[in-house]
Amino acid sequence: MLCLPNNPKLSNKTASHSFIYGTEFEENFLRNDAANEDIPCALCRSINTTSTVMFPGRNVCYHGWKMEYEGYVMSGYWGHRASSYICVDAHPDYVPGGKANTNGQLLYVTGTKCGTLTCPPYHDNFLLCFSNGRGEDNVENTDGNNKRLLLNDPDAINNRLEHLERSLQQQQATILQLTRNMPLNQGSNYIQWGKLICSAAETVYSGFATGQRYDTTKYTDRFGGPANFLCLPNNPELSNRTIPGNSFIYGTEYEENFLHSDSDSEDVPCAFCRSNGSASTAMFPGRKTCYDGWKMEYLGYIMSGYFGYRASSYICVDIDGEYVQGGKPDIDGQALYATGTKCGTLPCPPYNDNMAVYCVVCSK
Repeated sequence: MLCLPNNPKLSNKTASHSFIYGTEFEENFLRNDAANEDIPCALCRSINTTSTVMFPGRNVCYHGWKMEYEGYVMSGYWGHRASSYICVDAHPDYVPGGKANTNGQLLYVTGTKCGTLTCPPYHDNFLLCFSNGRGEDNVENTDGNNKRLLLNDPDAINNRLEHLERSLQQQQATILQLTRNMPLNQGSNYIQWGKLICSAAETVYSGFATGQRYDTTKYTDRFGGPANFLCLPNNPELSNRTIPGNSFIYGTEYEENFLHSDSDSEDVPCAFCRSNGSASTAMFPGRKTCYDGWKMEYLGYIMSGYFGYRASSYICVDIDGEYVQGGKPDIDGQALYATGTKCGTLPCPPYNDNMAVYCVVCSK
């Protein structure tokens, strides 16, 4: 989904093959008058923070993080076109004048489905809370005293100059200390798919790889539901509200013995990682080493859902993927397969046809 500004700069060229629509609430779940109301959005800048992240399954932030807002996970209907899981504010506003039922993109609250998703700690068909938190820099704001300078008093002028000189020295020392500490305060975040604990970074939480169910019995419904994956924590803050049943989150299984000889039908874990001292983290597809100046966080393979099932996403799964304890039964949910390259529109060489694709997550 996109957040389009209310003050756009418009082009003068028409388009005819791909479109952007507004979005409506399609049910009275968050508020009793929400159905058909158009949904606003705001692009926010959090000052004096090094990173901002959405924690699924939580209504409070983890230790050391400050809450930006609390919401609920919502998405499109499982039988409609592919969509995404997003965090919608628990007390939403509406676009003025947007009550008319003109459709476009439609949002429904999302609940968890037990099976490939471990229950407990989760419950079946229950609403999932989200918290959006930020990591804070340890920067102290100090306000000096405002003093009046008497221009006709030489002693006052000398005292004031000495005070300014001391203040300048203190500020220079503070700047030097902050500069030295900056690499320690900053950090970047990423998900390590297929692992319970982060290999080369701080583990903020361990959890379960989740997404939309991979298939449906009706051909007309097979394209619907959110396409992105979520890493749900193993220590959720649960709501007490059931959902109407229009959108769900399932656990994820390895669907073949690619990573290991016994991985088929095993449930997939994940870990939310904080790389301290780095300003950014990126996943480089088609690489098993980082580019110069970058540090490796983990090595993996590109994996996704099956091409004949519902829409999914490419994610980087650890090359030595682990399993969720007790998750061997073939219950299905979201399903992961190794992904290969196809020559044609993709140049070959440098790529080869039908070969698995490395990926590496790196920080800098």
